[in-house]
Amino acid sequence: MKRFIANLVLGTVGTIAGLAAPLAQAQDFPSKPIHLVIPAAAGGSTDIIGRILAKSITERYGVSVIVENKAGASGSIGVHAVVQAPPDGYTLLVSTPDAVTVFPLVTKNAPYVTTDLTPITLVASTPYVFAINAQLPAKTMEEFMALSKTQPLAMATPGSGSSGRIVLEMFKQRAGIDLLHVPYKGAGPALQSVIAGETHIAATSPVTLRSFVESGKLRALAISTKARSPVMPNVPTMIDLGFDDFDVAAWFGVFAPLGVPASVAEKLDEMVRGAASSPEYVALTTKLGLGTEPVSRDKFGAMLAAETERWQQLIESANIRSD
Repeated sequence: MKRFIANLVLGTVGTIAGLAAPLAQAQDFPSKPIHLVIPAAAGGSTDIIGRILAKSITERYGVSVIVENKAGASGSIGVHAVVQAPPDGYTLLVSTPDAVTVFPLVTKNAPYVTTDLTPITLVASTPYVFAINAQLPAKTMEEFMALSKTQPLAMATPGSGSSGRIVLEMFKQRAGIDLLHVPYKGAGPALQSVIAGETHIAATSPVTLRSFVESGKLRALAISTKARSPVMPNVPTMIDLGFDDFDVAAWFGVFAPLGVPASVAEKLDEMVRGAASSPEYVALTTKLGLGTEPVSRDKFGAMLAAETERWQQLIESANIRSD
């Protein structure tokens, strides 16, 4: 009986300690610098957003954030590093869908899948704009679709396994047209090929396209999201053109490794959303033509799951594989 009572007391103490552990983790977190991995080279939009987030977190919460660029292999090197990091909340990732969602779906024997990460917060988003060579005899999306049925046309993408390719494949399927796929190494070369007339259509962000549209080198035909872009308010959405539920955006999200305690994930969600609400961050993202309203952890996770399922179906039906 004494042994039973002793075991019962020890078990009760252990249970209480176990219940108290997450609370203690949340109260103590963060107690050391956070590493923020950016799976892209310095100077790009992901790098800019990651660094302004890090600065805002430090200023608002007094937490040191060390930014580390781990570029290469379509961003998978940086993502894989975070997947393998201890799930304690001190290693985070800021990324676009290309490395997190698309890469593992189009790459055979990919070293990770999307669910190997814990979604924390969506911090910015931007629509894709479908733009064509301005010399083509098509002034509208309807005219471009009709033109594609009378002559061979090609679409330029930043790579076979890019989100730019995915959104164009989605357009092809929904429009019932055929476009030759020509992959390039990056969005810049892809756009230059459309401008030169080597290819005929591309899809990228409004800010990237704006100067080429204003100079008359490209013609913007449609926006991929349900809302028009403030950067190009006169360009109709695909929904405006009759493509029901055509709502696709490029996003920037923050992730932690799988298995991070829920209490720590909640604290990170609070901190990152607070940082993304700072005047400096909002001013920067607005200048870049990005949506600036942060999305909570739960909503981001649900969005990511739905998007991954949709992309997987599209990738399988179009037989898309990485370069």
